[in-house]
Amino acid sequence: MELTVDQALQKAISAHQSGDLQTAKRLYKIILATQPNHGDANHNFGLLTLGAGQPDKALTFFKAALQVNSQQDQHWSSYIHALIGANLLIEAQAALNEAKSLLLSATQGMLIE
Repeated sequence: MELTVDQALQKAISAHQSGDLQTAKRLYKIILATQPNHGDANHNFGLLTLGAGQPDKALTFFKAALQVNSQQDQHWSSYIHALIGANLLIEAQAALNEAKSLLLSATQGMLIE
């Protein structure tokens, strides 16, 4: 039985939440093999990688998620957390400033509309 990307993502998230990290990892990798720019799969795989104590590797996935959707505050939060975990404090401060600026201007734009 073949799954759609959305179905695979839902199964991966469910496995991730229930602690079945091997299944989640396998499914995220399958999604990323077919859609390397999938924002949610990149972000969630980054979370798995960060949780495994590999903040340097997680940064790659969080950056990819931000390239897809820089308006997602959770993507910024995870990226900044990984920068801090990788002891890249200057970069973390710069990312925090960028996120605040970007997300604030997006919020202001919604208020104007």
